[in-house]
Amino acid sequence: MQQSISPTTAISPAKAWLMVALCGVMMGLNYADKAILGFAAQPMMRELKLSPVEFGYLGSSFFLLFAVSGIVFGFLSDRWPSKRVMTAMAIGWAVCLLPVAAPIGFATLVATRIVLGATQGPATGVTHHFLFKWFPQQNRAFPAGVVHIGITGAIFLSAPALTWIIRTYDWHMAFLALGIVAVAVIPLWMWLAEEGPIADHIVDTKLGAAAAEPLPSYWRLMTNRTMLGLIATNFVLYWDLSLIVAWLPSYFTKGMDYDPANAAWLVSMIWLASGICSPLVGFVSQKLLKSGISSRWARGVFGSLSTAIGGLLIAVMAIQPVGFAKTALLLVGYVLSQNTAPLNFAMVSEITPSKRRGAVLTMYTALLTTAGFIAPAAMGYSLEAAASPADGFRQGFVIVGVVTLIGGLLGLWLINPKADRERLAKSADEANGIVAKLAT
Repeated sequence: MQQSISPTTAISPAKAWLMVALCGVMMGLNYADKAILGFAAQPMMRELKLSPVEFGYLGSSFFLLFAVSGIVFGFLSDRWPSKRVMTAMAIGWAVCLLPVAAPIGFATLVATRIVLGATQGPATGVTHHFLFKWFPQQNRAFPAGVVHIGITGAIFLSAPALTWIIRTYDWHMAFLALGIVAVAVIPLWMWLAEEGPIADHIVDTKLGAAAAEPLPSYWRLMTNRTMLGLIATNFVLYWDLSLIVAWLPSYFTKGMDYDPANAAWLVSMIWLASGICSPLVGFVSQKLLKSGISSRWARGVFGSLSTAIGGLLIAVMAIQPVGFAKTALLLVGYVLSQNTAPLNFAMVSEITPSKRRGAVLTMYTALLTTAGFIAPAAMGYSLEAAASPADGFRQGFVIVGVVTLIGGLLGLWLINPKADRERLAKSADEANGIVAKLAT
């Protein structure tokens, strides 16, 4: 892939890494907003008298407009500065969190989650689009992994803090606390964030500098084998992630007999371990690329194999008796299933020119996050139909493991960025040649 840098802008490494830190803060707030539902699950269900299915619908409602808004904002991010798009989203987060501090009914709570999901749908795609303007292609997996530290760090810190607020006051005050944090982060982002100078091109135009860059269609970009493999592996990542957010604290308390405080710390440990592994995976992958190993192996096989193994461990965990081995399998399985995120977003940028990247990244995110709409409700149905919570969680997590394993295997089969980039470049060159002939 050819890359160009604005001739009037020099890349400052310090500024580039400041952008990584800011993206980490924004994504950390984004995921803390998602995770609070799981920590508040039991007192919320008691206060509002919700059944497991109703709470599953509440968890899924967050994703009702998630995909649609992701696509809309993605196209906007190809036309407007990413900084402005992310500022608008963050304002939406604060507006959705603060009203929950007051006593509200189930319908109002669902409405706030739907709107919050609509404002958070584009966040992952637009954040990576913003970030990749600061780093060249071969150096993107590691900073993308470092952004994940912001996500995991936010959950690691917020899990015990939000649990303490919920136990000391109530779950409404936990939403208020997050809303205040969101209000504080917005001016910091507006002050420090800047657009980066790097632009990506699928192919170097052969008809001179005056020729317009040939752009593959969105259909070709979204339906090539590599993209389908990336969607499969990150679809199951989001399936697992949405259950961590909505149901895992309840699984620890109702399915594995942990008290709420220890359950919160166990959730924090999963996020902490994931936060350590994600940049490590990105760093190792980056080293493999620089040593001459193809992206298919250094990114595609590396991440997909981790996903497949994680799914297998989760399925095995589900049928184990309560004890240390079960907890350890859950921890390791979940961490392995989350490793594809920095690798996959880097691979999306490999096969997508900058002028299409904002929309493609958010369409990609929109497709994979449909898992978040399905998974919480599916677990709720599993619990409702089972004889006991333990049986319902056992059946639900067997399904989680199998789905994750299948996603990893599909990634191993489909992902090959170099081959698909060459096909896209060839079709773009042919289209450019046709335009040149018509012009003569």
